[in-house]
Amino acid sequence: MKIPLRFLLISLVPTLSMSNLLGAATTEELSASNSFDGTTSTTSFSSKTSSATDGTNYVFKDSVVIENVPKTGETQSTSCFKNDAAAGDLNFLGGGFSFTFSNIDATTASGAAIGSEAANKTVTLSGFSALSFLKSPASTVTNGLGAINVKGNLSLLDNDKVLIQDNFSTGDGGAINCAGSLKIANNKSLSFIGNSSSTRGGAIHTKNLTLSSGGETLFQGNTAPTAAGKGGAIAIADSGTLSISGDSGDIIFEGNTIGATGTVSHSAIDLGTSAKITALRAAQGHTIYFYDPITVTGSTSVADALNINSPDTGDNKEYTGTIVFSGEKLTEAEAKDEKNRTSKLLQNVAFKNGTVVLKGDVVLSANGFSQDANSKLIMDLGTSLVANTESIELTNLEINIDSLRNGKKIKLSAATAQKDIRIDRPVVLAISDESFYQNGFLNEDHSYDGILELDAGKDIVISADSRSIDAVQSPYGYQGKWTINWSTDDKKATVSWAKQSFNPTAEQEAPLVPNLLWGSFIDVRSFQNFIELGTEGAPYEKRFWVAGISNVLHRSGRENQRKFRHVSGGAVVGASTRMPGGDTLSLGFAQLFARDKDYFMNTNFAKTYAGSLRLQHDASLYSVVSILLGEGGLREILLPYVSKTLPCSFYGQLSYGHTDHRMKTESLPPPPPTLSTDHTSWGGYVWAGELGTRVAVENTSGRGFFQEYTPFVKVQAVYARQDSFVELGAISRDFSDSHLYNLAIPLGIKLEKRFAEQYYHVVAMYSPDVCRSNPKCTTTLLSNQGSWKTKGSNLARQAGIVQASGFRSLGAAAELFGNFGFEWRGSSRSYNVDAGSKIKF
Repeated sequence: MKIPLRFLLISLVPTLSMSNLLGAATTEELSASNSFDGTTSTTSFSSKTSSATDGTNYVFKDSVVIENVPKTGETQSTSCFKNDAAAGDLNFLGGGFSFTFSNIDATTASGAAIGSEAANKTVTLSGFSALSFLKSPASTVTNGLGAINVKGNLSLLDNDKVLIQDNFSTGDGGAINCAGSLKIANNKSLSFIGNSSSTRGGAIHTKNLTLSSGGETLFQGNTAPTAAGKGGAIAIADSGTLSISGDSGDIIFEGNTIGATGTVSHSAIDLGTSAKITALRAAQGHTIYFYDPITVTGSTSVADALNINSPDTGDNKEYTGTIVFSGEKLTEAEAKDEKNRTSKLLQNVAFKNGTVVLKGDVVLSANGFSQDANSKLIMDLGTSLVANTESIELTNLEINIDSLRNGKKIKLSAATAQKDIRIDRPVVLAISDESFYQNGFLNEDHSYDGILELDAGKDIVISADSRSIDAVQSPYGYQGKWTINWSTDDKKATVSWAKQSFNPTAEQEAPLVPNLLWGSFIDVRSFQNFIELGTEGAPYEKRFWVAGISNVLHRSGRENQRKFRHVSGGAVVGASTRMPGGDTLSLGFAQLFARDKDYFMNTNFAKTYAGSLRLQHDASLYSVVSILLGEGGLREILLPYVSKTLPCSFYGQLSYGHTDHRMKTESLPPPPPTLSTDHTSWGGYVWAGELGTRVAVENTSGRGFFQEYTPFVKVQAVYARQDSFVELGAISRDFSDSHLYNLAIPLGIKLEKRFAEQYYHVVAMYSPDVCRSNPKCTTTLLSNQGSWKTKGSNLARQAGIVQASGFRSLGAAAELFGNFGFEWRGSSRSYNVDAGSKIKF
């Protein structure tokens, strides 16, 4: 078999080190031939016993599985691997292979799988890809004594996966009983599940335990199910020590229990008389979870303080991870029993670094508590911190804001005579994530009376800074102000919330909705310009035209305004006729299809039907001025200077369009993290009116490219409105109706060039918007009733417009024409292209 390089390294390192230490240690190689299965084997299982005083090394050359021992009808009273009392160290060197014990029913053996009688010697299992102890023995063996039992020390080191499950002992340590020191370190995956002891330590019993995670570490469902049982997962012997370090993975204690039927309670760890925790720490990004409490045997206090998240002396490593004590996994019935929620230590506790979290109504009890500035203590309402003999001194107390509405209180107690409670910095309202400020209850003001209760034997000292409150705010969601008020005797504190406003997230805002009115604005102006274009050309009595029309509007993004784009296209049909009085009447209809997008979450599809009516009156400039001057001296002075042949036109136009919108919203709502697409429909309309006049000046000099110059001035008004609507989907919002009003006075000049069968003109104009109401609407998030003004873009109020048109005659009855227009504003660009044909008669 080809062995991976990493496994060779794993096996080489301990082998070399052991060789240096043991010198003449006995070495035996194990391979697949050493496997045994009692259900298929024709021979009885033979245990291996080590007696070499210099120690024994078992070197694995292949994976080994020992299962179903003994054979049916036989008994097994000796450990599968035994180390005699006079023997040296016992080492199992995995070399990257697996080692499995399963269903080992050794009736009286101290350690069904591995037993060592050698005091002050060490049993080591290292370098395995998988190391498993399963039902060794199972609980069906009424006098079993665990999977591993050593009278010296034990080390489980540098294994990829360790699974220790469903083992049983009538004595201490359902899976492991170690009289000396037990070291478990750098295992990439470690699980103690469903192990059981009739006395102490459902999974582990030892004098001294060093537990350092190399990956996820789980203690789940272990139990000491007797009235005298202690330590559902781990029991530390009297005067022993416990060090727990979440160095490279989370450590979880969950569902571990003690007690006989009817008196079952949760217990993660039990500390024997005068036993102590020497280290409880987690590295950055890792957490130690105590869903079951820590208990103590006896009442003797320990002098050494527990410095949480503190490195060993001389070690510069920083521990900034999180330690969680939680009752969240308890059933409602279990939570009623305070024993299931109370962790007790007979030491002073100092919060040195990182974060300690109390959740789910737990009580953390110790001799006294102190806190360094680099650490945080986060407490849910309903949790308690109890100092039994000393004071409580806190510098960074944080209240979990998510628990504010549970109707409970945080309690700090240092009730021993002459002991104080001191809070030196402002209380902080902590949030787990910014989505808290999306909660609908923040839509109203609230007061949470007496949520912090203090009970001291002597003084309660609240520094001047601590009489204020620091709240972790979010730039999104409900905005408001948090305040804290202390009672006269400082024994209670009340926290209040005053709402101010609501700020939507980028996903909630949807500025595309009001910006759709700018699309209607562009489309109706382009339509009106096309009707004017349809009347251009040779002066026939009647004409009918059909054409395609397209428009593009691009609005650039700004710091507080999202960019968007509007694209539309469709068909226009129209007709014009010269009336008996010489006026020209034009009529047109259009159907447009549009697509709008905000380059983020929203895309709109629209369909517009529009109609327009245009009336043009042609006269000489002389007759117009004559009417305007009326009778009097001014007429006689000015009128002689006015040309009697210069043509002048007056025109008016009125247009109406109805639009049906269908918007698509794509969102990523948690949970689950799957893309959601929702469609919403609503309607709107647009009115547009225009009045204008122009004077055509013929170039009679013969010089210059253009033959006619036509200055003009217009007054354009556009009013667009869209209905209110409710969007249903992952992000459900209620949008009020919105409107856009714009009044512009374009002025410019048209330059014309005619040929025998062709006709061109170029238009340049300046168009200031003299009066405008920008689009906006009120948006309400239905999930929390948060409401805000969604503002559309504010296009620059001055525009430069250039248009170029061409006409070509196809005989006496037909004409082709095309038009290109470009509008420039400081914040946007728009284009339109039209092309079609006319039939003249």
